[in-house]
Amino acid sequence: MTTLAAETTNAYAVAAIGVIGSLVGGVIVAVVSLVLARQARTENRRQWVRDERREAFARYLSAGQATLDACQKRGPLSNATDNVDTSSLSGTYAVVQIVADEDVVAAARTLMYRLLVLAGFRVGAHGTEDEFFEISKLVRRARHATIDAMRKELEQSPFPAPEETFDAFRGTDFEGRFVAS
Repeated sequence: MTTLAAETTNAYAVAAIGVIGSLVGGVIVAVVSLVLARQARTENRRQWVRDERREAFARYLSAGQATLDACQKRGPLSNATDNVDTSSLSGTYAVVQIVADEDVVAAARTLMYRLLVLAGFRVGAHGTEDEFFEISKLVRRARHATIDAMRKELEQSPFPAPEETFDAFRGTDFEGRFVAS
């Protein structure tokens, strides 16, 4: 009978160890699953923010370029009633302020305010025709600084700044004839 009691006790011990092992294994699996789910949720959130930033940055740069194009089309000698619409620029700048980090917001602010000056520029009231074109150059520099800040925030490789004067025809028969500045 002692052998039967010992075998029964051993069977209960083995069963208890099995149950404890299953519980410990279940807890480990649950903890690992929770940690992995949290990491996946954090990565999904980070990717969503990156995508939203990318879209906001694209809209802002497009609005800025449209504003610059309208200013240059209008030119510095327009009459006081020929205004450039800057509402799209202002609206997209507000979104950039929400989704971007400090460096991008600072660069975007400089670009926007330079564009606003250019949009309201009138020869005589605000300066000379040469100053209009100088401000246009400063707007382009601010745009490139904004793009650089955006690329950095999006963890993309830096892009070389454009040359002061750019010749798209360098190395051809048209070299030097159509230099952009």
